[in-house]
Amino acid sequence: VCSFLCLLVDRSGGWRSLRGYGRGNQRSWVVGGVVALVFLIVCLTLPVQLVARDHYLRWFPNDYHQGYVWDGKSPRTQIAMILPITSKGSALTEDGDVERDLIAFRVFLPYFIKTVDALGKFEFTIYMGVNSDDPTLLSPRIWAQLKKRTEAMFSVKPIKLRLLKYDVKQGAISQMYNALAAAAYDDDMEYFFISNDDLKILSPFWAAAMVKSLESNTRQGPGFGMAGVFETYNGYDPCSPYQMLHRTHLGVFDGKFYDDDFDNYGIDTHLCMVYDHFNANFYLVDVKVKNVKILCKRIG
Repeated sequence: VCSFLCLLVDRSGGWRSLRGYGRGNQRSWVVGGVVALVFLIVCLTLPVQLVARDHYLRWFPNDYHQGYVWDGKSPRTQIAMILPITSKGSALTEDGDVERDLIAFRVFLPYFIKTVDALGKFEFTIYMGVNSDDPTLLSPRIWAQLKKRTEAMFSVKPIKLRLLKYDVKQGAISQMYNALAAAAYDDDMEYFFISNDDLKILSPFWAAAMVKSLESNTRQGPGFGMAGVFETYNGYDPCSPYQMLHRTHLGVFDGKFYDDDFDNYGIDTHLCMVYDHFNANFYLVDVKVKNVKILCKRIG
């Protein structure tokens, strides 16, 4: 690339005009100078790009292309996205617009959908839940708008929506997650990912990496364990609050994702401790998400 740019600069007369600045053709100097600047930027950033690519490929050498492309015939692996939402703290009213006013439409949904490959092996179902104490979201107009606008964003990608209502006490995030996970378990979902409406999923093929880590457990068997991701807001923390579990977990714990003894604080720590005991907490430092820290201010 660098050699090619050198040739372009030479052909444009850039080197000659730079040497003869003040004596040569001014137009030639400008063209050569611009090409030389491009040359400098590319050569300075190319090593950084190559290092970043190598860093990324450490987790995804050939996994996605070799093992996670759909053959068009066999059933896709089913992943449930557990997503409680709320109108609390938003500008949404019963006459409002969910795409404009709800956090999920500005943060979670666009980032998540961008990572879903139409030809991938995974099929996702978003279990979007609303608590019974949220009259705005439960109003007939907004409820219908939620379903229509969300499904319209999926295009041809393998994503479905289940819009559900639950009745839990305010602030009991664990019970919100449990209610949605129970519905997904009854629907025979295979993997479960805990999310927030204010979460940005940054890494492509995040699902392949998380499923791979759980499938590759040779100690207790495939599916046993917890896979977590790197959250850029808090930095390195092997006890990730954004976790993927196999349905094996819900089968053992009576169809629940979290222990009901925890309403909010400590739910992820407790889960980490459970799987740390078996050395089955798989922390994927190269799979990155960013929590913009809105949900806790509205629900917690």
